[in-house]
Order: sequence, then structure tokens, then C-alpha cells
Amino acid sequence: MNAPVDAVLPGDLIHAADAVGITKHVVGAVIPDAEGKVLLLHRTADDYLGGLWELPSGGVDAGETLTEALRREVAEEAGLTVTAIGAYLGHFDYLSDRAAKE
Repeated sequence: MNAPVDAVLPGDLIHAADAVGITKHVVGAVIPDAEGKVLLLHRTADDYLGGLWELPSGGVDAGETLTEALRREVAEEAGLTVTAIGAYLGHFDYLSDRAAKE
């Protein structure tokens, strides 16, 4: 799904996730440059899943909207300021045992 991000979509996503019992929300950004290359970040070796290359992403804090979380995570992880969100690319659900390990 590649849809425009409007004021309603992020709230609809949270509502749909909550309705099926999803308790942890995470956002991620695909940030291309002028040549179409995409920004990937490299986890340090001693981090959870150390050595993994990934998109800027992270958990949504209590009281944050998806858009606020996306802006914060990109700033924290990449030092960049999100000035526009071009499109919603999709979502997926998965089970994780990370919480049990922390």
C-alpha cells in the first residue's frame, strides 16, 4: 500500500492495531536521496541484533502520535529533521520476545 499520509490515517492505524490486541507500536522511515539510494543505519555490535543494517525506526512512546514518533526517531537515530512525510508504504505485525529479554 502506497497511500498519502493525512491527518486521519495514523489514528486509524493505531485504532486498528489496538482492536486486535497489538500493544507495542513501532514506526520506520524510508529516506531516499536524490539518486534513489535509501538511508540505512548500522547497529553497533553490542546492541540488540548487533551488526544489523536497518531503516531508521523505533517505538512509539506513550502519548505520542505515529507522526511525532517518526520525527523523533529519525532525529535521534540519524540526526535528520523530517520536514515532510511523502507516503504511507504499509504495515506488518509480528510477535517478538524482545520484551522478555530486557
